[in-house]
Amino acid sequence: MNIVVATKNKFKLKEYKSILTDYNVISLNDCDITEEIPEDNDTFKDNALQKALFISEKLNKPVIADDSGLSITNLNNFPGIYSARWANPITDYNIINNKIISMLDEKNLHSKNERKAFFTCAIAFVDKSNSIKEVFESTLEGYISNYEVGENGFAYDKIFKLFDSNLTLAELDSSQKNLISHRRKAIDKLIIYLNNKYKR
Repeated sequence: MNIVVATKNKFKLKEYKSILTDYNVISLNDCDITEEIPEDNDTFKDNALQKALFISEKLNKPVIADDSGLSITNLNNFPGIYSARWANPITDYNIINNKIISMLDEKNLHSKNERKAFFTCAIAFVDKSNSIKEVFESTLEGYISNYEVGENGFAYDKIFKLFDSNLTLAELDSSQKNLISHRRKAIDKLIIYLNNKYKR
């Protein structure tokens, strides 16, 4: 099956392709979509579904769209659904990550428990007729480090540490991250659904 992943992010596309190996995965870079994709809802789940429906209607193809982000418990779950855009026009995640660290430091939040955070990923699947609409959601818990560590991954990976290993996601290679990530866990749910639906 050909599936469009509603992203132009090469890192995210690489993650999808490395996991969805039984499907021909293409991105928005391979499609003629010039419009801004809407995501103006209050939850990851609703934003993912909104994006998937928008692209599916444009292309008449099966579409996967996700909305994901970082939520920090003692910052009232900030940045949450605004994770990708709260710092606009700044796009350099070295700067953005250090802004997050400064917010916690300014509140004198220094312990692991005080710096608890979690990633959420909601993945929506819409078939080419828009008659099937499913959303799969998962989380990954950890805490915010005191400084950036690691060279892999993207976005907030350099400041998100795992409780069990005390390593940031950026210290893991792609195969290690793909075993545990919030996106991987949501994709696993999606794969079970697709295989049951289309490979029986």
